[in-house]
Amino acid sequence: MPQVKRKLKKVAVLVETTRSYARGLVTGISRYAREQGDWALYFTPRGLDDPVPHWLKDWSGDGILARIENEKMLQEVRACKVPVVDFRRVVEVGNIPVIGPNDQLVSRNVYEHFRQRGFRHIGYYGMPDSAAGAMKRRAQYLAAECENDDIPLLRFRSRTRRRYHTASSWEREHDTLAQWLSELPKPVGVMACTDDYGVRLLDAARRADVAVPEEVAVVAVGNDECLCQLATPSLSSVALNSEHIGYEGAKVLDGLMRGKSRKQNKQIHIDPAGVVPRLSSDILAVSDPRAASAIRFIREHAFREIGVTDVMKHVHMSRTGLNTLLRNAINRSVHEEIRRVRLERVRELLITTDAPIKEIAYKTGFHYPEYLVRAFKNTTGKTPREFRQEARAPG
Repeated sequence: MPQVKRKLKKVAVLVETTRSYARGLVTGISRYAREQGDWALYFTPRGLDDPVPHWLKDWSGDGILARIENEKMLQEVRACKVPVVDFRRVVEVGNIPVIGPNDQLVSRNVYEHFRQRGFRHIGYYGMPDSAAGAMKRRAQYLAAECENDDIPLLRFRSRTRRRYHTASSWEREHDTLAQWLSELPKPVGVMACTDDYGVRLLDAARRADVAVPEEVAVVAVGNDECLCQLATPSLSSVALNSEHIGYEGAKVLDGLMRGKSRKQNKQIHIDPAGVVPRLSSDILAVSDPRAASAIRFIREHAFREIGVTDVMKHVHMSRTGLNTLLRNAINRSVHEEIRRVRLERVRELLITTDAPIKEIAYKTGFHYPEYLVRAFKNTTGKTPREFRQEARAPG
C-alpha cells in the first residue's frame, strides 16, 4: 500500500539576517522545522527595516513567524489571515502571541555581575524615552534592582535612535556621552541596552580618557561576537538565548496551526544564558586591599583544589575575620565566593564548548561530576545538561 504523504505546512519567516540575535532566531526556527519534517519555510534574507517580501501579498500559507517592526508590517501580516507569532515586541499586536528574552532577568544578570565585583555605583546607557519594548523595560528593571539595595541608577538617554543619526548628531552624542562618563562617580559599572550601544560607550570612554574597566566597567546585551570583539577592550555582554527563543516561537506557531487556542501563551519570556565576561568588566571594585587580595586569589586559584584555609593563609586572617571582611565587600562568605566563581566558569564552558560534564568538573575544581551537577542545580534550578540544551545560543 503506497505511503500517504503528509501535507506540508507553509511557514513564512520574516526575520532579518543582519545581526547575530536574529540569525539565532532563524537557526532555532529551522531546527524545529527539521524535527517536524512537514514544514516548508518561505524565507528571504532581509534587514530589520526592509519592507515585507513582494510575494507575501499573494502568498497562500499556513503561518508566519515575524519580527514586526511597525504598524504597516503588522497590517500586511494580518492580511494573510493565518496564525502569527511575533519576536520583535515593539508594536501592540493584539491577540498575536509574542516571545522574547526575559528582560527582568537580563537586567538582574548585569546588576549581579557588577555587584559580585564590588561596584556600588551603577549606570545605564539606553535609547531615547520614545523607544518602546525591551529597551525601556531593561532600564526599568535595572532601576528596580538598584532601588532594592538603595543604590541610585545613573542614566544617560540617547537623543536619537542609532539608525537615524546624522554625522553631526553622531559626534554630538559621543561628545555628550564622553562628558557624562567623565562626571560619573568612580568606579562605576554601566549597562548598555544593546551591543551597539556598548561599542559606542567604549568609544566615548576612550574620547574622555576614562579607563575601562578600572574606572568604568561595561556590560552590554546581545552577545554579538563580531561587535563584542570589535570593541576596545572586548565587550562583556548578556547572551540572550536567541536560538531557543526561535525554537519555542516555532513550537507556539505549530500549536496555533494545529488549532490550539490563540489565547494560550500570549507573552512568553525565555531566560538569558547569562553574562559572557570579557575585558570590559574584568575588574574588582573593592576598596579594602585585604578583601581585594582575597577575592583575586580566589578567582586565580578557584579551579584548583583550594578551600577556605588556603585563602586565610594568603591574607593572614582568621576564618571569622575573613568571612566578615568579604561579606562587607561583596555580601558572600569565602566558601560562597569560591563556589560562585567555579559555577560561573561552568556556565561559560557549557555555553561555549562541547566538553563533557566530567571534563568540566575537572577543569573547574569540583572533585566529582555528581557534586558539580548537584551544586549547579541547587543554584540554577537546572542540570548542566538542561542548561546547555537551552543556552547554546549564537545570540
